[in-house]
Amino acid sequence: MKLIEDNTESRAWMYMDQRQPAKALNVWNELIARAEGEGRDNLESNSCYALIALNRIEEARSIYLRLYDKHRNHRYAHQLCMVEREAGGYEKALEWLNIEKQLIDTDDILSIAANTYEYGKINELMGNYNQAEKYAEECMSLSLKQSDLIMLACANRLLGDVRRHSNTDEALIYYSQAKKIFFDAGDSVGADEVDDRMAELTHVTVEESEKGTNHHD
Repeated sequence: MKLIEDNTESRAWMYMDQRQPAKALNVWNELIARAEGEGRDNLESNSCYALIALNRIEEARSIYLRLYDKHRNHRYAHQLCMVEREAGGYEKALEWLNIEKQLIDTDDILSIAANTYEYGKINELMGNYNQAEKYAEECMSLSLKQSDLIMLACANRLLGDVRRHSNTDEALIYYSQAKKIFFDAGDSVGADEVDDRMAELTHVTVEESEKGTNHHD
């Protein structure tokens, strides 16, 4: 089996999959130091995933703002939304989504689906569950049109996130579907994250059931 070389972006992503963002960031920084032009911009953008995982939000925001100002590309507006979501700045995240939506080409269905997903996720985090569900269902429809498994899995996961607030059984059904689709797409990390959600939800349900039993006793 051929080992991944020390200084390749594949190794950085491997560390991210292993939940070792500090090691991933070291690889990216070494690559960035030797890169130029668009290649450097892409490496800097990808390195922000590690920065966010390390809770170095301000550094990630600074990089994405610089790249957005340079390119005015919807991709960086989307990433700035992600940064603000992780920072808990949901209103600011929605502002960036609105900017992204204006920049996306009307025939770029996958980018529209990703934008729609973020609208749904942020609304779920803000407690706007009905609105979040509408966005999730729209994202699912767009994903099916493109036959994009990852986006379809994300839509199912989001529906699970929404339903867990009101119907545990339905949430687990959506999570189970999301997990299967992530596996089919070869995304074991996405499948593991859904597993964590399912385990947490099952644990909470058991605890609530035990409390109810104890109360009746």
